[in-house]
Amino acid sequence: EARDRLLQGYQYIFVDEYQDIDEQQYALVSALAGRTQSDADAKLSIMAVGDDDQNIYSFKGASVEFIRRFQTDYSGEVTYLVENFRSTQNIIAAANHVIQRAMDRMKVDHPIRIDSKRAPEPAGGRLTQLDPAGQGKVRLITAPADPNRQAQVVFDEIARIRRFDPAVALGEIAVLARTHRSLEPLRALCDLEEVRYEMVSRDGARAQLSLMNSREGRRTADLLRSRRSDLLSMPALRRWLARQVWRQPANPYWEDLAAAVDEFAESVGMDRVPAAEVTDALYEADADTRRGHQPAALKLMTAHSAKGLEFGHVVVMDCADWRWSGEDERRLLYVAMTRARETLTLMRAEGGRNPYLVDLGTVDGVIDLLPSPRPAHRAELDRQHVSLGPSEIDIGFAGRQGPSDAIHLLISTLNPGDRIIVEARYLKTLNGHVIGRLATKTALEASGSMPAIVAGIMVRTREQTPPEFSATVKTARWEVVVAELVVSTAPTP
Repeated sequence: EARDRLLQGYQYIFVDEYQDIDEQQYALVSALAGRTQSDADAKLSIMAVGDDDQNIYSFKGASVEFIRRFQTDYSGEVTYLVENFRSTQNIIAAANHVIQRAMDRMKVDHPIRIDSKRAPEPAGGRLTQLDPAGQGKVRLITAPADPNRQAQVVFDEIARIRRFDPAVALGEIAVLARTHRSLEPLRALCDLEEVRYEMVSRDGARAQLSLMNSREGRRTADLLRSRRSDLLSMPALRRWLARQVWRQPANPYWEDLAAAVDEFAESVGMDRVPAAEVTDALYEADADTRRGHQPAALKLMTAHSAKGLEFGHVVVMDCADWRWSGEDERRLLYVAMTRARETLTLMRAEGGRNPYLVDLGTVDGVIDLLPSPRPAHRAELDRQHVSLGPSEIDIGFAGRQGPSDAIHLLISTLNPGDRIIVEARYLKTLNGHVIGRLATKTALEASGSMPAIVAGIMVRTREQTPPEFSATVKTARWEVVVAELVVSTAPTP
């Protein structure tokens, strides 16, 4: 009865990512489709799309067994989609080499190939000419397993990509690793070299603070609301945002707002637009930045988080933290490799720990490399960032202080990237003035005075305060510092 009410008026069911469903989801799909119904008219037509080579969530209960049974369950017709519309021929060949030895593959007799429209192109795509040294070949680099030293090799590879393709946006370069821990030294190196990056997760890239909840986002939204009934001059708005970027070149929020407005202005192609439309576009851009679509930031993420995404250039780290003991890991490596459109660089940990890469250098279109000179350990890269976002901060702390309290002036002078400290569960300026407090539930393993960086300034209002706490609020609007702790991971002498 519930099924009939739910599906009233529907005749078809479409299921995407069928290889990732678990037993409970399989049962739900079967019930909705009416698979066990004896009356043929009670059954719905069903189409499922899936790739058993990309089943990487068995640890969550997902099973490729269900997609293998689909034809039997529904007397279904199977169509093999084998054309790759993303990657170059060299990348496809390398990925096929890795996945072809997987056990019980459904496409064992149907290897992936480049789409017919691009088939006449050089195997390395446009990089064949753009990068005369690499010629668009997949680069297999034997590197130290130590994340500290491998991060330096990876950073050099990123610099190489930016040299032969100076116009490439940082957001088109992604570094994938098995665990977030392997990415921490690279993150530290990006900080030291002032290369903008973002740590991306499946739940969102900017987990700390969304664009339109930031001070910069709220200021822009307030400006647009003041002109809500008017036609807004897009050239004037773009000039205003360009001035903010010029004044604070290290502020990613102004940069993202300017980029979002530039993109919107180019799409509408008009000089005067209703302010409300611009506001809507910025909130849509906010959703994109939380999904990791910031064009000006290098992407750092785990291989699991990268599924469903694609980038012009991909570097895959191997810090001996991959578990080379099962087919799940082979499929995970395959997924990581096939995120790349134009270039793919694979790190191979010294010592031959990775059996899936041991003979990849024999594939046509792959070049086997050993970096020279060998990097030395850099102690300043032995650190870890700990997020102190809105859920870890007492966001009402400044709001419980009077409008004339010094905390408001202190926060107003801070900007993203400024250095602060965390001491005795309080956020403080370098001079020791209190600018915030940790939430009661936030636990810190370290103690004493810890260095931190301002990740952003959040705007909060009395109207956003839950009713049970409204009596404690003493100001209508206040700002909240969200931060990142920088904790040393260097071994104790």
